[in-house]
Amino acid sequence: GKGSTFWFVAEFEQISVRPSALDRLDRKPLQDLKVMILDDNPAGGQVMVRVLEDLGCRATTLCRIDEVMPAFYRAQMIDLPYDVVIMDMQFACSDLEETICLIQSESAPKPVTVIGLTSMTGGNECRQVKDKITHYITRPVKQSHIQETIEVAIGKRARSIPRRPEPLSVAQVTDEKPSSVKNILLVEDNEINQRMIKTLLSRQGHQIDVAGNGLQAIEKAKQKSYDLIFMDIQMPEMDGYTVTQRIRQWEGTTRHTPIIAMTAHALPGDRQKCLNAGMDDYVTKPIDLQKVFHAIEVWGAPSKTGQPVVAKPSVKEPAQPAGTANPRSETSEVLDTPGALPRFGGDEEFYLSVLEDFMEALPEKMQALNQATQDSDCDKLTYVAHNLKGLAANVGAMQLFSISGQIETYGKAGKMEEAVLLLDKAASAVETLQQRIREKITK
Repeated sequence: GKGSTFWFVAEFEQISVRPSALDRLDRKPLQDLKVMILDDNPAGGQVMVRVLEDLGCRATTLCRIDEVMPAFYRAQMIDLPYDVVIMDMQFACSDLEETICLIQSESAPKPVTVIGLTSMTGGNECRQVKDKITHYITRPVKQSHIQETIEVAIGKRARSIPRRPEPLSVAQVTDEKPSSVKNILLVEDNEINQRMIKTLLSRQGHQIDVAGNGLQAIEKAKQKSYDLIFMDIQMPEMDGYTVTQRIRQWEGTTRHTPIIAMTAHALPGDRQKCLNAGMDDYVTKPIDLQKVFHAIEVWGAPSKTGQPVVAKPSVKEPAQPAGTANPRSETSEVLDTPGALPRFGGDEEFYLSVLEDFMEALPEKMQALNQATQDSDCDKLTYVAHNLKGLAANVGAMQLFSISGQIETYGKAGKMEEAVLLLDKAASAVETLQQRIREKITK
């Protein structure tokens, strides 16, 4: 009943020990990569640092371009050189070119990868820099895009993203391709609308200058020859009608720059009023990219005879007064993202960034409405409500669009008491909308 006792010796080949699955999970995708960030916005630089540290990088941020090379040399002296330098393209071209050339010439034997940090519109397009940088990160920054861009730039993965921010294809929104690049002056007093329209037109290759008011528009039109001017109608101090008349007086009979009204005004007779003021066509807000691109093609074509271009206006007389509810606005949809996305060329990331800007601007707009009612200032009330209505329509905030339109109508009619009664309704709509936007941008 006793057991046996025995022993033996076995010989095995030595095998290499692979890291455990746990070890692989602990290692971050860009572990120990040393990165320098040059961003003139300290807050933006800190955002980049946090994103890169989450990816495993050792990141440093600088705000001034003259700090780059001293930091670069110090890192080399202590034998901890940078692997990647991410440079904001908003600095002067000459400074960017000089710094990039120094980095590339002083980084031997281990080359340092330089990546551009640019905005949605493509950032700095100076030729000297464009030939020296082949990889770009676009704002607003996303961790997945930063990781992929860096991994492609250092050769860690094959390219699956464009070298530069890829322009939005016109085919996404219209069958017509731009026949040529146009120099366009955008006259628009609202910064959010400026950003939205400039970005969308710039992505087609057009060169866009912005005038924030009527006086700036007149000066810019005198200083530079534009192929086309998009003109907002309702602006403080000087409206679009007056600006157009001043430009036509200055041009005389020897010159005629096509001017297209771009406004949320849609009352019967408004189009004729635009034409009488000397404008050539009419495009309504919210923005319809098909109509905008079509207007550029029709009116941006240079006249072969040297005479003013004459073309059939592309927009029919509106059938419904502004501020009256249409079937969509009567449904009181808080945020109609599917309806708004086509106005952004289907670019959800760009849409969300504009939506965030819009949300941040809402308290100021509501304060301006309240102040106008306290001051019994119907003109100011009408202007602010009109401005808010246009912004709301562009981002798909249909409930706020409808309420703002009603306030605008009361302001024009001098019915201040009726307008005041709508302010609580507007405040409630804004609160609901802000919550919906927060949910949208944090998904």
